[in-house]
Amino acid sequence: MKCFRLAKVKAKGKKPVNQTPAIEPISETGQTVRVALGRGHTQKKQGADNYKGESEWEYYGRIIPKVKRQIHTLAPGKFVTLQIDRAATVGYSTQCRDSARKAELWNADIVVLCHFNSAGRNARGVENLIIDTSDHLDNKLAKIFSDFLNEELGIKERGKDGVKVIKSRHNGYGMLNAMRKKSIPSVLIEPCFAKYENEESRAIFEDDERFADILARAIIKSVTI
Repeated sequence: MKCFRLAKVKAKGKKPVNQTPAIEPISETGQTVRVALGRGHTQKKQGADNYKGESEWEYYGRIIPKVKRQIHTLAPGKFVTLQIDRAATVGYSTQCRDSARKAELWNADIVVLCHFNSAGRNARGVENLIIDTSDHLDNKLAKIFSDFLNEELGIKERGKDGVKVIKSRHNGYGMLNAMRKKSIPSVLIEPCFAKYENEESRAIFEDDERFADILARAIIKSVTI
């Protein structure tokens, strides 16, 4: 398995805040890839509910451990994984800064922020969000995950390949911006619109193991091709 190590690029005399991490290939016997997964929202404010009445916080609290186990099963010894939860006892900006600091201290190679979408009854599709300065690993993971959902579960890709590029410093995406300030690639995933039961939401929420496997394989593929 060919893996990659991310190296933070520093411009002479400038802070590397908005610079894109470069990807350097490492051998099979090299260092492990470090993946942090964060569930959306907090225990106090748990985010949107799916059609089963399960919040983003509750759903991904169950799914993320499955994703982690599957990563280690499919690529033993190649990855280290960490779950990052935002603290409900502090404000949103502090939650984001604290989470990014934790990912930085842990030396995360990529952070996956796990959400699902909520809108009208007729809304469909996967949409994965990255910052406009993104490149390499975060952009690759966003597209691979979207492609897997489309090919294996028939979920529509919204926009261009199911990837939405947002402006840096957008107030609504504090976690993505906080990770970018630490030069950590990050993707905010929204695999479907969850509020109403339909063919797409059922494909996600009726089979936890399959969804966890798809996300795990997308993460592995994004750093091994």
